[in-house]
Amino acid sequence: MKLTLDKSSWKLVKLADVVRWYQKDIPNDKQIDFGIQYYVTANHIDGDSIKFNRFSELIDGQKGPTITKHFKKGDLLLSTRSVALRKAALAPVSGVTGEKLLVLRPKDDSKLLKDIFPFIFQSIDFWEFAQNSASGSVNKFTSWTKIREYKFFLPPKDQQAQLAELLWAMDEVVAEHEKLENAIKILRDSIFQQFCNKSGKEKEIKVKNLIIDGPKNGFSPKSNLQGEGFKTVSIGAIKNGEFNPENNIKFAQVDESILLKFGIEKGDIFVVRGNGNKNLCGKAGISKKHYSEMFYPDLLIRLRFDSNKIIPTFATYQWNHPLTHARLLRSAKSTNGIWKINGKDIKRHTLFVPDLDLQKEIMAQMDQISSQIALASKTRKNAYCLQKSLINQIF
Repeated sequence: MKLTLDKSSWKLVKLADVVRWYQKDIPNDKQIDFGIQYYVTANHIDGDSIKFNRFSELIDGQKGPTITKHFKKGDLLLSTRSVALRKAALAPVSGVTGEKLLVLRPKDDSKLLKDIFPFIFQSIDFWEFAQNSASGSVNKFTSWTKIREYKFFLPPKDQQAQLAELLWAMDEVVAEHEKLENAIKILRDSIFQQFCNKSGKEKEIKVKNLIIDGPKNGFSPKSNLQGEGFKTVSIGAIKNGEFNPENNIKFAQVDESILLKFGIEKGDIFVVRGNGNKNLCGKAGISKKHYSEMFYPDLLIRLRFDSNKIIPTFATYQWNHPLTHARLLRSAKSTNGIWKINGKDIKRHTLFVPDLDLQKEIMAQMDQISSQIALASKTRKNAYCLQKSLINQIF
């Protein structure tokens, strides 16, 4: 979709001209008295999202001592660390956050309308500026001093209102398709659980009795050299029950014997050993093919199931089922916000194992429902891409 925009009346402004960095510190011992209920960290915010819906309660006891910066519902929280992740989104509640998140809002006398304000931080142009002006070599970080200098063309307020209406309408389309996608996932998980309930507890078998190899931690070399040596992957390869090692490939100079010990074969299942995100720790993905000259890292655990006992795709789907994953996480440990499981946890873990014919029947139904999820996901992604295109045309 191509917008026809007359920008002749638009004014070039600096971010600092229309946006301010809100700074209010509430000491830890004053937060409850101040009525604070929630806190937010960068882990609560997804990259390239206009809004976020995750936050934690102050009473959970997990909040760090440096999380003292106040924000209000509707403020924009921008992560200054790992700029490439592009985390800048509107807060759904009021609360406190840490010093590595900027709390931004339009100035009181600003020419910038609040409704269009968050979309500035969704443009490619803004994040390229943030990346190019950031400090650091690998995980680049920025600051208000840097991004306040960002310049962009601002429409008159009447045009801002019209453009904001269009962009929020597109956001609603994305949100509706996301709701549909999630609803179908819940239906799929419910149907799967009904199969499990009908078959009874006697069908549960420990993982150690279902595998022919593993659990085996991967190998992480001390140094990585881009473009030289053999390929290694990251936990980013695991998504939606699949293992796609083409994502986030690095290169490492290691002995060829590493490929024999830590290679990737078709049907291998990889489990995330540890991560700062509790929802990702313990998640699994199945490799759909053999990958030559590639090995998996220490952040992943490899399992090879006996296909005469359990179909690998069936095992992977069940592994990621919310109830099964929650049961596995009871064995997980959290250290400094990093959740970890180990091989012993996995061996003790149990899976529901009906006869192979029933496994095939279950997976046939799961695959049918998954195709509907894929269709809803495609529609959502198309709407999202259209919205991004419009944002980049405006800013």
